[in-house]
Parts: sequence; structure tokens; C-alpha cells
Amino acid sequence: MAKAVVLSAVRTPIGRYGGALAGVRPDDLAAVVIREAVARANVPTEQIEDVWFGAANQAGEDNRNVARMAALLAGLPESAAGVTVNRLCASGLAAVIGAIGTGLIACALLMANNVRDIPTDTAAGKRTLAVRLGDRHARESYVLMLAVSILLVIVLAPTKPWMLIVLLLIPACLMPAWLMVNGKKRKSLIPVLKQTGLINLGYSLLFSLGLILSRGF
Repeated sequence: MAKAVVLSAVRTPIGRYGGALAGVRPDDLAAVVIREAVARANVPTEQIEDVWFGAANQAGEDNRNVARMAALLAGLPESAAGVTVNRLCASGLAAVIGAIGTGLIACALLMANNVRDIPTDTAAGKRTLAVRLGDRHARESYVLMLAVSILLVIVLAPTKPWMLIVLLLIPACLMPAWLMVNGKKRKSLIPVLKQTGLINLGYSLLFSLGLILSRGF
């Protein structure tokens, strides 16, 4: 993957309290925009791994994982996970930042694997992004993606300071970044792949914990 891009943008209609949409379930309404966003982007549903959805003022039966329910109602496969973000008016922003962050770490993992395979990919005529960028720039892009993914939470910090808990991952990023920058090759990069996967897991856990702790602000 060369870069993270926005393929389509869809939102639910705006109504008033007790208005025409009062009797519509949030997961049914969310399913409409998810289905439309996927259709506009022309992305095969089987390639979708995760759904991040911003929802606020949930109560009662609606106070569930709306993202997961809506994804299933939209026709996405059962393998697609769902994350519901409730940050009131900032719900969409938190969902976008969380999705970008975990997406960048996933891209960094792919880049590390491609850097490891540059010699064989070049010999086989494969034009991966690492081959196109060259060894040095591919390694630099790995570090950049890792850094941006972690530091993005600073955008949310002014109103939700607990989101800075994600910065605890910085020490975990030092070892793989050092190995990449210092030109380690082939088997020496296997620890980078393992550590980057753990960083992505840790990011998801700490990001979710930050959202939970931030409810009191």
C-alpha cells in the first residue's frame, strides 16, 4: 500500500429530536451509509477487515456495538470486525484517527516484510512499493508510518487527555525502528515483523482504553 486514502464519504441524514427518524434504529440507519460508502468506493466486501463508526447519545437497546451490527446489516462478511466510537460531536474524528492509526501500523508491517523481500522481489520482477522506493526510502517510510500512527492521538488530547496513553507504545517502537534504520536484512528483520504486529495490537487496546477513560471529561 502506497498511502492511506479516503475512497468515499457518506453520513446519515440530519434530523431533529422526535422527528421523522425517531423510530429508525441506529444500526439500520448506519447500515445504509456503510453500504453506500462501500458501493461508492467500489471495494470488494471480502477485503474489508474492520469497521470504525462514530455514534453518540446511545441508550437502552441501542447502546451496543452499533458498528458491528450495522456492518452485518450492510452485508459485510462476518469476519469484518466493528468498533463503535462515542465521542459525542467528536465521534467521527476519533473514529477516523483510530482507523488511520491502526491502518498505518498495518502498512508499516507490510513495508517491513517487503523490505525483507526486496532482493527476491527484484529478481522476480515484482514491483512492490519497497522495490519502487528503494531500500533506504522504504525503511524510512516504515519509521515515518509508525511515528505518525502513534503521534496522531495528540490531536485528540486537548479535549480527551487520556488518549495520550497511546504514547506508552513509543518504547516498543524503538527496537524495530532501530533495526530498520540500521539496514538489517532478511532473517534479522523477523523480529521487526513480530514487534510491529504486537504494536498494532497494543495500539488498539490502548486507544480503546483511552476512549473509555475519557468519558469522564
